[in-house]
Amino acid sequence: MARKLIDEVMLVDVDQMWGAVKDLFDDTRAIAEPSGALAVAGMKIYAARKKLADKTLIAVNSGAHVNFDRLQHISERAEIGESREALFAVTIPEVKGSFPKFCRILGKRSVAEFNY
Repeated sequence: MARKLIDEVMLVDVDQMWGAVKDLFDDTRAIAEPSGALAVAGMKIYAARKKLADKTLIAVNSGAHVNFDRLQHISERAEIGESREALFAVTIPEVKGSFPKFCRILGKRSVAEFNY
């Protein structure tokens, strides 16, 4: 039945899902559980791929299983999912000048947080 009714399947990564949670909050002030935001994330990918503008698209958002303690994690990952931030795990030698050299490699990107 699914093969007859489904036109396309969108693959969504975790960061895109977090971005969709933030989009839903920004637009409706509702906090969706991550799996409930998958439809919105897929719809965003579909709209971008098809270059859709001024069209009405509908995504079914379900679930409300969000733990308040997870909101900080959702917020941080949403920035990555919307390509406003990136998270790097790198090995930097512990010698003088290593961090400035790393920053030069990043180019014009700002370093907002550095942990070692």
